[in-house]
Amino acid sequence: MSAYGGLFQCYNVGYVTYTASDSRQYFLGVNGEQSGPYLEQDLIGRIQQGQVPADALVWFEGLPDWQPIQSIEFLNEAFQMAGGQGLAGEDPYAGYGYDSEAPTNHSEQVLTPATPTTRTPQSTAESDGDEVGTYSQPLQAVFSEKEGSFEGIGKGTSLKGVVVLLGVLMIVGVMAGYFYWSATSDAPLVQLVTSKAMGNLKGKEAPKKLTRLDKLRKAQDELLLKPSESVSALESLIRENSEDEVAEKAVQLAVDYYKQNIEYNKAARLLLSVKRPLEASQLFLADPPNYQEAEKAIFQAYEQSEDINKRDLLIQNIRLLLGPLSRREQAVERIKILEKQFPGERHPYGYYLKSNEDKITELFSRVSFRFLNSLMTFIESEFPQISLVEKPLVEIVKNKDKSFIIQATYQGDVVLRFDRLKDIYMTFWFVNGRWHVVNTNLTQERKRFARELGSKLKKDRLKTDDLLALLEGIFESEFPGTQVHESADSSQVSKNPIE
Repeated sequence: MSAYGGLFQCYNVGYVTYTASDSRQYFLGVNGEQSGPYLEQDLIGRIQQGQVPADALVWFEGLPDWQPIQSIEFLNEAFQMAGGQGLAGEDPYAGYGYDSEAPTNHSEQVLTPATPTTRTPQSTAESDGDEVGTYSQPLQAVFSEKEGSFEGIGKGTSLKGVVVLLGVLMIVGVMAGYFYWSATSDAPLVQLVTSKAMGNLKGKEAPKKLTRLDKLRKAQDELLLKPSESVSALESLIRENSEDEVAEKAVQLAVDYYKQNIEYNKAARLLLSVKRPLEASQLFLADPPNYQEAEKAIFQAYEQSEDINKRDLLIQNIRLLLGPLSRREQAVERIKILEKQFPGERHPYGYYLKSNEDKITELFSRVSFRFLNSLMTFIESEFPQISLVEKPLVEIVKNKDKSFIIQATYQGDVVLRFDRLKDIYMTFWFVNGRWHVVNTNLTQERKRFARELGSKLKKDRLKTDDLLALLEGIFESEFPGTQVHESADSSQVSKNPIE
């Protein structure tokens, strides 16, 4: 058995002459560890710098097995040039446990190294991986003569020696199997110990790095058992890269999980993060609806869209702003965008782009029946003895100071009990939510009283904004759930009792 516990089998063959080659690759064995390959120039440089111990083993293509480095003539010369102890003029096997008188068939001998001469490196070589290049401690033999011998077993040999010997035997068996596999599979001899095999021997095999697909599969498999951790892992994959197939599958898994647990807002926000706002808006509108985030998602979908749905998305956005969100100013800005983006195309929001006076005119045409009905109720209570023959006229009057008054007038006959009175006129103003008679010719006393009241009510005339607000309020009370731009359902309109 060699001094390297079976890791390197060494056969001492004396001085061997090999021709130097710039392209040859050399492997070193030091204290049971393999390093290399080195080019010849690099190896000689290391020897001359004192970075290679004199008891090192060497192998290169053409050698039958690992050999003492100084048994190679031109490498031995490198040791001599470095001022080391070469083998010139002495037994080439001195220091390796052989007697000069020993048999020449050294392949049958057990290599038992003596303690090598300690060498202090002249410079420190850079190393990486398993490369041997730096010796900060004096080089020691792997085993002492006593520990490496079978003769001391049972005769007071130390327990340490026995344990080490058993370990060596196990490693030799493992390496013998590896050598056999290498030989039968045409593997290069220099690959005696791969980095993975060395890692296994040392118990330091690197863990496998999980790919994105591995992480996705793991999260999917554990979604039911560890939902919180799995969903977090899925979202982490999406944040890393939201555009590959792994992310697409991760999004679907996470969204399905949130929907099953009725966490629609979380699912919608995840869809927003991967630029799928239209799908997100649908989840925001699920029960219970989140109108504020749904509006943002729909407008984002409109901005991203390039197809025929673009106009419909903008109209949906405006509908939310005018409806449950009640943000008319923002809605008007979006309506202006609608007009600009799609000129000439009809839409239901033209009301909001009109002037206030035009809005007043349009709204009053819709709610005038309400004023007429309330007027007839007032006349019945105020003049219970008379009945009107004609229909009163209800209108909005604009004064010189640009103020407004809601006014009703009647001109015609009236029936007083069984008498018919000719050419009767009456003027009414709608102020502070009720009707008032401000002029009439029914009687002189009634005429005087009405004019005095009219003089007092002049100060309560309405400004444009106030009148518009009043009309919109009446519209909303008459047609709850209907926007002012929408047509009122005819079934909701009360019939005029005069007709």
